[in-house]
Amino acid sequence: MPLTENLANRNWLTSRLRAEIVGPDPAGEPREIVPGGDAGKFSWEEFRKPKKQKNGEEIVWQDPPAKRYGAGILYPVGVVEEAEQARSGDDVNAGPDAAQPPESREADDKLERLAEKNASKSSGLPDDSEDYNVTLANAFRPSAIGISFLADLDCEKNGMRVELVSIGRLGNEDLQEIPVGTYRQTSAMVGDPGGVQYPRSVWLRVPLLDDQKRYPHIEVSSADLLEAREPIRKTIDSIWPGLEMILVSRRYPRFAANQRLITVSLINRRALDAGKLDEQCLFQSGIRVRGLSESAWIQPYPEAELSQLEAPDPLSDERVNRLLYRQYQTYAIGHGCAADWPGNMPSTVSQVWTDVMPAFEAPATNADLMITGPDGAKHPVAISMRKLAGLDRSDDGWEEVGALLTAYENWIESLRLPRPGIPGVMADMLQTAEGLIARCEDCLGRIRDGIAFLREDSETSRFAREAFRLANHAMLIAQLRTTREVRIPSPALEGGITWTPAITNPDPSVATTKGYWRAFQIGFILMSLRAIAQPESDHRDIVDLIWFPTGGGKTEAYLGLTAFTILFNRISGRQTGGADVLMRYTLRLLTAQQFQRASLLFCSMEHLRRNTAGLGDKPFRIGLWVGGSASPNSRKEAVQALESLQSDPESENPFVLLKCPWCGAKFGPSGEVSDSRRRGRRGGGMQGREAGIPSVLGYRRYTPTNQHPPTVVFSCNDPACEFGTGSTFQRAKPPLPIVIIDEDLFDDPPNLIIGTVDKFAMLAWKPQARRMFGIGDNGKHAGLPPSLIIQDELHLISGPLGSMVGAYETVIESLCRRDGVGHIKPKIIASTATISRAHEQIKHLYARNDVFLFPPSGLEAGDSFFACEARNEDGSLKPGRLYLGVLAPSHGSLQTTEARVFACLMQHAATMLTDDDGRDPWWTLLCFFNSLRELGSAASLFVADTRDYLRVILDRHGIHYATIRKLFEVSELTSRIRSDQVPKELERLEKPFVTPSPRGEKSFEGIDAVDACLASNIIEVGVDVSRLALMAIVGQPKTTSQYIQVSSRVGRDPEKPGLVVVLYGQSKPRDRSHYERFRPYHQRLYAQVEPTSVTPFSPPAVERALHGILVAAVRQLGLLATVSSAARPFPLDAGTPLRDMIEMMIEERVSLVAPVERDSVMIRLQRRLDEWRVWQPSEYGGFGAAPQDPPLLHPAGSSEPPQWNGRSWPTMSSLRDVDASCEADVTGFFNQLQEEQS
Repeated sequence: MPLTENLANRNWLTSRLRAEIVGPDPAGEPREIVPGGDAGKFSWEEFRKPKKQKNGEEIVWQDPPAKRYGAGILYPVGVVEEAEQARSGDDVNAGPDAAQPPESREADDKLERLAEKNASKSSGLPDDSEDYNVTLANAFRPSAIGISFLADLDCEKNGMRVELVSIGRLGNEDLQEIPVGTYRQTSAMVGDPGGVQYPRSVWLRVPLLDDQKRYPHIEVSSADLLEAREPIRKTIDSIWPGLEMILVSRRYPRFAANQRLITVSLINRRALDAGKLDEQCLFQSGIRVRGLSESAWIQPYPEAELSQLEAPDPLSDERVNRLLYRQYQTYAIGHGCAADWPGNMPSTVSQVWTDVMPAFEAPATNADLMITGPDGAKHPVAISMRKLAGLDRSDDGWEEVGALLTAYENWIESLRLPRPGIPGVMADMLQTAEGLIARCEDCLGRIRDGIAFLREDSETSRFAREAFRLANHAMLIAQLRTTREVRIPSPALEGGITWTPAITNPDPSVATTKGYWRAFQIGFILMSLRAIAQPESDHRDIVDLIWFPTGGGKTEAYLGLTAFTILFNRISGRQTGGADVLMRYTLRLLTAQQFQRASLLFCSMEHLRRNTAGLGDKPFRIGLWVGGSASPNSRKEAVQALESLQSDPESENPFVLLKCPWCGAKFGPSGEVSDSRRRGRRGGGMQGREAGIPSVLGYRRYTPTNQHPPTVVFSCNDPACEFGTGSTFQRAKPPLPIVIIDEDLFDDPPNLIIGTVDKFAMLAWKPQARRMFGIGDNGKHAGLPPSLIIQDELHLISGPLGSMVGAYETVIESLCRRDGVGHIKPKIIASTATISRAHEQIKHLYARNDVFLFPPSGLEAGDSFFACEARNEDGSLKPGRLYLGVLAPSHGSLQTTEARVFACLMQHAATMLTDDDGRDPWWTLLCFFNSLRELGSAASLFVADTRDYLRVILDRHGIHYATIRKLFEVSELTSRIRSDQVPKELERLEKPFVTPSPRGEKSFEGIDAVDACLASNIIEVGVDVSRLALMAIVGQPKTTSQYIQVSSRVGRDPEKPGLVVVLYGQSKPRDRSHYERFRPYHQRLYAQVEPTSVTPFSPPAVERALHGILVAAVRQLGLLATVSSAARPFPLDAGTPLRDMIEMMIEERVSLVAPVERDSVMIRLQRRLDEWRVWQPSEYGGFGAAPQDPPLLHPAGSSEPPQWNGRSWPTMSSLRDVDASCEADVTGFFNQLQEEQS
């Protein structure tokens, strides 16, 4: 679907939502009705049909206007919230009505089950929202709105005009402008012909215009504004009695002589008559302020003087953001509404206005660069993996890289020159600008140094060149074989199995549209090469942080560097005793997804190893180290899980992979097998094994030859696959190079281990984990430890989780240091799209002082050369994600707003005039909630309120009931669903909207696409479904970082720019603040990211983690034979090398991260050592039933038997579970007591 049509469809949804929430919403056939007169007589069927006035204005037929609309209503002063809610609950049109058409019970059943599940699961959950709810008892309904701005009355000599007009945005430049409205009540008689007639109220919209059909307005001279010492009051009684304008003009010492901060308010002071409230309210209210001349007289709004509070460092985040966002100025602030102004980045403006449903289109980001070639024409930057892999005999690809670096150098030089349309650098920011340019020059120097390193005539460089070539080859193969399609098996007529579609084997030597690096990806890899291959490099200890917008390709960048690292170690003969690379994530959804992507890369590397001399006999392998809820922790658990799947296809599948990474063949239970078995039991058809299809695809039991018990390995069932063994596993092909079972990881560590950060708490419980770090049974490195650590989504390592991770990093870095001179540390790479004060966070996490953000910023937000704002050929901005803000105080509750917004978006997505491709981006509504409690409430809404309101929308617009959204497919993506269900839910979201068959009357029966997905913070990262373009966010998320990450889940396809509707709660002050500052907040969104808090050595963190660090160090660095189970004799007597090393390790870490805590931490450490020595526990502890004698450790949060007498340390087994939980337990004690008393 072309971009223009998708934009038109988005504007349609936006206009329909504005009509739903703000109004007016005229629909139907024109009808002559005089305001105040009799509306006539109608049958029930006629009355239900939509109608509008002859002049095109709206007729409200069902609910009174104050109940119909939620925003933009000004009530008479003194209307109390509770009283109005009670009134709106009364049916003003009481009496019989036509029966609603029956709906499919299937949808009701599905939604009710979802609601019941959410109700049961969320009833005992705390509300994890950090916002305060202000009680609305005795609160008044809104009777005024206002706007504040800074006026330069030297520029506007004549004065200003304030107009009554409602203005709203449908897109970046699409403005909708309508008169403010009132409604006049009249009545109609409704009933069956010849039967009883019932009175029904209807309301006719009357636009507020003056005698000349202009917007009502007042004018105030500049002299009056300059001289005003009291508020200026103006009434508009001639247009509508009771309307008053109040203007307050203020001067502050730091303003120029003729500058004034002006607040304009519109107030409804009409006398309250409870019986005619709807006629006394002002609807679609709004004001616009403009000068009497055309001069640009409104100056940037004065912000707080933050410069005095900024850090003295010229490159502090605060100073850098002030420079980068200098062209994004705020010109007005709303009061009880939002404020807006014309233009994208103006220096001054000539008018401002209020908006009760604000909109802002964020610029789209472009990571695909265009550079000017020698011919003066623009050319796309595409660095060919095929050429760099040596597969093009005529071109080695380095000319393309050279052109990229030349363009980067020219861009850096241009930063020192004036740029048209961009404000110059202020004098107090020159040092900051020079520092940013110096960072860019440093980045260019490091990239060129990486190229120079590859060209050096040394053995290390020769190894690096070959590793770089093969890494490009492996990444090329992985890109060519990337597919979302799953190949399905079916019994062949001649016997055996047919796989659909057939396997494909793309030729990497043939040029295609795939297999290209983005500029920032190849730049990052090149600048990191020397630090990987030469551990003594000055850049080894620098933490390189990839700071790039979501969806830009960060994963490919560090996967490419991972491939280089592993290949370099193999080619150079560096023997790693454990893993080469550790890659860590925070959320299981992202971990599982990235594991599947990385698995394809390792299949590609293994394919190259089998066909390339000099890469050894040992396979390249990848492993997953996560919690037991996501993958088996033991061989026994794995075998049992496989047997359960073979007997019950619906049982939990913990094996992560649902298709072959190499060829896409299906893994897991086969639906065809289950069907054939059922047929076989009934006496018809072949059973699955007779048809040649195993009961479970891709997983097989395997008994190794090293005396270990049976385990489960991955092996494709398609014999045409390079990693396939056929349906019966008779051929002795090696399995896929993938390991997910903890015991297999420990016994033979793979080259790359992907895990969650919280899993590393198991270092205190599993001494065998040492082998992942290359440490032998004697506590010494048997080979090189991991040389590269990658941390994705760094911004999520914050708060309690971040503090625990920072504490355990003390022992993790020690395990990764090389023995011998210098204690070489691993290279650390992190990535994020949203972060603030990264230097502080990284110092507290990794005790590293040097951080390099890549790509470094230029002098403008949105332009770092490697990524910039996407523009058309004429220089205009391309469409980006559109944010809409909805605060509807007249609805009375956020739940009512949710029901109406959800229904409006979903129903109008169904009825937009387009084909299946045009409807698909808007069909699935992705709903984000800040807490599980709120999500549970929304599930109940989908059962009742939302579905009921769908019928209201159909009646209001005369839409046939066949097109009503059935809501058959409402899914959930939260942390509560099973791990094996997560990829299945994502697969459901991938299903496009497809009309099942041609139809005469429009109908949406049989649609497989998901109607709505209710999600929590599990979608914050890792959800990449390109078809999704519609989202609702209920309540402002806790942090700006989360807001950016969550809203980035939609509109990822540049041809389908998304729509994000944010529903604000009127009782939450923080929500109201974000609503009133909607445009200022969104136009500087990345500058609003809050710094994270990481305090690994604060007293609470030390209390929870210090003993875990101590035991982890002992069990990983001590003799394995003595630390496996027995915790005595005390292994850390004074003066022993192990104790000295541990004390030095902890003291050094605390001194680097939090020197003020050094003494307190060392005192606490001595106390822990004394406790261990005095207690003399017999064992370290485990996770089974509590023993009689106290172990040294027991799981944090578990009950501690009284006889232990506090002689056991509660120790975390997951860094995520920082806080202990309390659960109710139903016992029979009360009944027993009653029996004894009787």
